Amino acid sequence: MVSSKLMFGGMAVSVTAGVGGMYLLKRDSKEKYIYELIKEDPILELLTSKSGSDDNWKKSWEKYRTDNQSLEKDPWGIANWSSLKSKASQNAPDDFLNRCDSHSKRKVKDNKEALYLEVAKWCTKDNRVTASSFLSSDNKELLTSSTNKSDGTWKAAWDAYRNTYKNTNSNPWGIKEWDSKKNSDGQDAPDDFISRCDAESKALILNKEDPVYKNLVKYCTKEKSSVAA
Repeated sequence: MVSSKLMFGGMAVSVTAGVGGMYLLKRDSKEKYIYELIKEDPILELLTSKSGSDDNWKKSWEKYRTDNQSLEKDPWGIANWSSLKSKASQNAPDDFLNRCDSHSKRKVKDNKEALYLEVAKWCTKDNRVTASSFLSSDNKELLTSSTNKSDGTWKAAWDAYRNTYKNTNSNPWGIKEWDSKKNSDGQDAPDDFISRCDAESKALILNKEDPVYKNLVKYCTKEKSSVAA
């Protein structure tokens, strides 16, 4: 079988000759606008506000500024860069907003191209929230280190984790001395279990369907206390 490349109307194609004759393979040259690719990512949302005083714009500008502060000339050529780069906590300049807008309307082949990565880094907000932010809507309250590890709520939480995995070969949170702890009833919650609950509560997620949230509810919470009228 022999392959060769030809140009048809300015479009590159591959021509393959085989037993059955010849057929054309169109080279995939389809590109997408950066803003279209960002829409396909549930985590990211392109900033579209026209006000540089918007909190999200201020955070994005601060990220751009600190990322490039050591450079005499910044990658996007922002006007007055030499004076702006040393000023923290400022509104995003109009030129920065305009660059984000214009760059988001450029076409790229995929989300690995440098310009896409720059726009995603400096011109978007993260739609995720901390896992613990959903707990109240489920009438749950996060257990914290301020509650003694010998408290019944922590013991119950630890038992829930221990009983889930004690008859398996799994210890997904990597609790230390697992083999000696997994079959012992009535234990205080281990320190590294309490620390893991704290870490999981701060994890960024999109919704309640995330396994992080489901595990947080199962192993690190108690029913929310009702407030007497």
